[in-house]
Amino acid sequence: MLLPVLLLPLRYELGVSLVQLSLLASIPRLMNVVIYISTGIISDKHLSAVLTVSFIAAAIDTW
Repeated sequence: MLLPVLLLPLRYELGVSLVQLSLLASIPRLMNVVIYISTGIISDKHLSAVLTVSFIAAAIDTW
């Protein structure tokens, strides 16, 4: 995640406008919101399948 404090130094380093850097900082957060909402809707409809998949993903991740 791009911190707002880093916007001004990055503006001068990259040579881009403040609007472009603001978009760079806000798009990942917007994508997180879209992913969280869609995951919540899917888990409300198919709770047992989501729990099984998340358990398998967590087991693979820690293995």
